[in-house]
Amino acid sequence: MVSCKFVGVENIDAVKDLIFSGKNEFVYDKTREGEELKIYVDSTEKNKYGFLSKCYIDYIVNLYNRTRGNFQVVVSESFEIQLYVNEQPPLLAIFAPKNLAQKILYPIRSKTQLITIIFDLSGKYEKIKSHPAFQDVKQLKLSNIADPYLEKAAFYGRKITYSPIVETIAVSIGAKFNALAIVYRNIWVLVTADARMFTPIPARKLPGTKPGFFLDLYKELKKIDAVKYQQPLY
Repeated sequence: MVSCKFVGVENIDAVKDLIFSGKNEFVYDKTREGEELKIYVDSTEKNKYGFLSKCYIDYIVNLYNRTRGNFQVVVSESFEIQLYVNEQPPLLAIFAPKNLAQKILYPIRSKTQLITIIFDLSGKYEKIKSHPAFQDVKQLKLSNIADPYLEKAAFYGRKITYSPIVETIAVSIGAKFNALAIVYRNIWVLVTADARMFTPIPARKLPGTKPGFFLDLYKELKKIDAVKYQQPLY
């Protein structure tokens, strides 16, 4: 399975120096005992889109056993990060789970302003469901429901776009689509409003390359004006 987070960058040279200039390591946080948590850049390769770095990140895992009780250990997990140099704005794609992607952004934010990317799934739903590149919509998740007793709701099925009930319910409860499961190039991909994409399909089975597949899907959303940019993150 593959998880991807998109974010825009303003200072591409600062990002290159930090992550795409060969082996590097830097501290992004510390444990409560003062142990440093680091990100390690293991290797960088140039590709048709820009640069792809293979990295590791330290993070804390909370554990428990009968003898020690609750305790923490620091573990390391691998991830990849792609810099798309020819996009406007230049893009970073972080191939890591959501909780780690947020940690990875900490040191990058200290070097350059980050541009928030939003996928307008509610406003562009009509275009999404009729876009020829998207073969099907199999799942919808709703948020911001105007009801004090409901937080979220979800619909599952085949050809959800043919159902008038979905939009009727969404409008009646004042909700927004915060995630859609789109079938793109025969691959099931969950797309979220905060510019994340996830597929349970292994990277080796994606059409083409991993960086290429997710950029192509991003561009399809951009074609229908579903990609929005907000103020830089500080």
